[in-house]
Amino acid sequence: MYVCSVLDVHAMKSYRKSNYLIAVPLIKHPGRSMLIHGYTGAIDIATDNVVNFLKDHVTFSQEEFPLSEKTLEMLEQRGYVTDKTAAEERQHVRR
Repeated sequence: MYVCSVLDVHAMKSYRKSNYLIAVPLIKHPGRSMLIHGYTGAIDIATDNVVNFLKDHVTFSQEEFPLSEKTLEMLEQRGYVTDKTAAEERQHVRR
């Protein structure tokens, strides 16, 4: 009998790019973009690696994320990625 561990559950978590994510390329700083989140008000500078991954992957798992776990945690904490469905995210914004 296989018992799912906490690590297994965390690794299986799926993410979705927030509908409220805006990425603006920084012309004076090639290879970087400003990330803006429409309802959290978060503003951060990100590398093209992060921005391109998010452009190419509307949904993804932690295992598919090619950058550090710390980067993924920051993206989630700031609202750029979420584990909510689009409908759940809209409902959250309406509150």
